[in-house]
Amino acid sequence: MLPGLNYTKRCRKFRLLDKVFINIDDKKNRHIFSENGIKNIKMMITCIKIVFLSKFYNYPVSRVIYEINIDKKLKRFLKIENE
Repeated sequence: MLPGLNYTKRCRKFRLLDKVFINIDDKKNRHIFSENGIKNIKMMITCIKIVFLSKFYNYPVSRVIYEINIDKKLKRFLKIENE
């Protein structure tokens, strides 16, 4: 049984991930994605964030998606809109 991903601003892991996600969501990276033929850049960045979170906490991707769907703070942290 895996514990939930409880987002808090004081957690060092989430602060580190925030710095990584800022770099992933950078305008330069968006330009690189578009140059390489990616049409839906928002979806690509969302998928990258989910995979990073999954690997960082050693959770299956399905569990991370479940946690994102039930936790509004985590969704806001990842800047994921209702799609």
